[in-house]
Amino acid sequence: MIDTILLITGIFFLPVSVYLFLTTCLGAFSKKGGLKESTSLKKFAIVISAHNEERIIGRTLHSIQEVDYPASLFNVYVVADNCSDDTAIIARKMNALCIERYDEINRGKGHALRWFFNDAFKNNLPEDVFLIIDADTIVSKNILKEMNKKFCEGAQVANVRYEILNPGCSVTASIAFLGFLLRNLRYKGLCILGGSAQLLGNGMAFTREIIKDYGWLATSITEDREQWAILYTKGVNVEFVDSASVFALMPETFKDFSVPRARWDIGGLAVNRRYMSQFLRIFFKKMNFASFFTFIEIITPPFTYYYFISSVFCIITSIMQLTDMGYHSFLAWLVNIILLSTGVFSGLLNTKVDFAVYKNLLFYLPVFVPWRIWNLLRGYFRSNPEEWIKSKRH
Repeated sequence: MIDTILLITGIFFLPVSVYLFLTTCLGAFSKKGGLKESTSLKKFAIVISAHNEERIIGRTLHSIQEVDYPASLFNVYVVADNCSDDTAIIARKMNALCIERYDEINRGKGHALRWFFNDAFKNNLPEDVFLIIDADTIVSKNILKEMNKKFCEGAQVANVRYEILNPGCSVTASIAFLGFLLRNLRYKGLCILGGSAQLLGNGMAFTREIIKDYGWLATSITEDREQWAILYTKGVNVEFVDSASVFALMPETFKDFSVPRARWDIGGLAVNRRYMSQFLRIFFKKMNFASFFTFIEIITPPFTYYYFISSVFCIITSIMQLTDMGYHSFLAWLVNIILLSTGVFSGLLNTKVDFAVYKNLLFYLPVFVPWRIWNLLRGYFRSNPEEWIKSKRH
C-alpha cells in the first residue's frame, strides 16, 4: 500500500521534473547569440523605483550612462519612493528625471510602479518601450540594443537575463547565482517551446501599448510574478532576451537574506494559488504544448524545495527496498532525481564561475534547503507575512 502511494506520487511529480529537465537543457544547449540587427530604433524609458538607495543609485545610473545606444533615444526616470535620504538629489545630479512619491500606506515597488504609470500617461510620455530595473543593478552595455531588436521583431513584453554580481563573494550570493542561472535557462527554454517566460522584476520591459491598455496591475509583494500571471491570462506572452543582462546585489548573510527570501516564497505561492486555475483553463482551451508548459511553470515550486522533496522520497524508497518494498516507487523517484540533476549540471556546464562558487554550493546548499523551508514556515506566522520590507544589501 505504501509502495503504491509513493509510486503514484512519483509519477504525479514526473511532469514537473520533465519540464525542468527539458527547458533547462534547451536553454543550456541552444545557440546563444545576439538577435538580428534592426534598422529602426525604439525610444526607451528606463524606470527605477528606489527607496533610500543613496549608497548605490549612483552606480546604477552610471552603468546606464555607459549603454551602447543613442543618448537621445532613452530617458531615465527615478521614482524616489518614500525616501528619507539623498536618493532624489543624487538622481537629479546624474541627469535622471526624478519624481518623488510619499505614501506610507501603499508601500513597495508594485504601488510605486502603478503610481508612475498612471502619472506617466497623464503627462503623455513620448517613449515606445518602458524598461524597469532595480536600484541596485548594473546593466550590460548592449541591453537597449538587444531589447530594441526584440521589440522590433514584435515582442510586447520581454525580460533579459538576471545575474548576480560577484557570486563568489558570499554563500547567499553563490546560492542565488545558481537559482537565477537555472531560471534564466528555464525561461529561455520555455520560450523556445512557445510558452511565456516569467517576469523577473529586474530587466523587464513593456511596450507603450501594453502599459496604455493594461497599466501596471500588480501590487503584491511579488509584483513581477503577479504581473506576468495577469498578462498571460489576457493573452500576452513574455519573451526572453538571452543576449543581454542585468546584474544585481544579494544580501550577504542568511539573516539579511531571510526577509526577501520568505517574501518571495510566500508571495510566489499566493500568486500560484490565485492564477493556476486560469492557466489550466487556457491550456484546455488551446490544448498545445506552449500552454501546457506555461501551466506547469505556475504550479512548479521553487527548485530547491522540489529537489529536496524528491531527494527525501528517493531515500525513503531506497531504504524500503531493504525490506523488499518500494522497488517501483524507488524507480519513479530515481527518474525524478536523474532528470533534476541533469538540469542542474547542464546549467553549471553552461557558465564559467570562480571555484569559490562551487565550494559554497557544495558545502552550504544542503544547509540552505532546510533553512529555506524553515524560513518559509516562519514567514507565514509573522504578524503580516505579505508586508513589503526593504532588503538589506552591502
